[in-house]
Amino acid sequence: MLNNDDLGKAVLNDDTNALYRILKLQGASNIISITKKHDLKDAISRGQILSKKWLIDHVYHLDLGTVWLCAGWYATLATMMFEAKCKVSGIFSFDIDNTCAEIAESCNNPWVVNDWQFKATTADIYNLDYNTGKFTTKKPDGEETIRRKPDTVINTSCEHIDPIYWAKRIPEGVRIIAQSNNMKHIKEHQHCVDTVEELLQQIKLTNIEFAGSLPLPGGYKRFMVIGHK
Repeated sequence: MLNNDDLGKAVLNDDTNALYRILKLQGASNIISITKKHDLKDAISRGQILSKKWLIDHVYHLDLGTVWLCAGWYATLATMMFEAKCKVSGIFSFDIDNTCAEIAESCNNPWVVNDWQFKATTADIYNLDYNTGKFTTKKPDGEETIRRKPDTVINTSCEHIDPIYWAKRIPEGVRIIAQSNNMKHIKEHQHCVDTVEELLQQIKLTNIEFAGSLPLPGGYKRFMVIGHK
């Protein structure tokens, strides 16, 4: 059961030990062990964790199939989804930063070794082949080409990319889960939105399953839309 005192400490005081206890209860115990090996920095900040828990709360009941996690960073979302027992057949994480894949696979090692239920790949998400699901990933002994068409595509960093151009590349029928925020003061955030309606204009969906906003510590908001092209 979530301890309200821990929640207050984590949210108001940024208490790391309280945050770890919350992570363990919410299904992210593997992240805790990895933070002792790698500095995950903002990837496990209170805003990031609350945003990812919010996403999981809204997809837990859905059959997500094969998931492509775009701009996946260290793939802590994948860890939380696996440990929360979300309905997925596999999660593949893509990030253009070539330092991310090794840490992402550390965070998700139990599922990497389980017949690649998880795999991280260095790739530009603008250039992924969402239609065929074909991509090339690194292995310890070389490279391998994989074909796993996504049933669900997740991008929780739409403020960092051109979401309109990105979303146009995803074929009809694929479920999209997209998050953005209104933190326009951050230089790297070039495509922020002020409302969930703006995010819906960027990520055009024909079947909307969810659209909403989440107030977060620090006075900013996270926006999320879920639906199909």
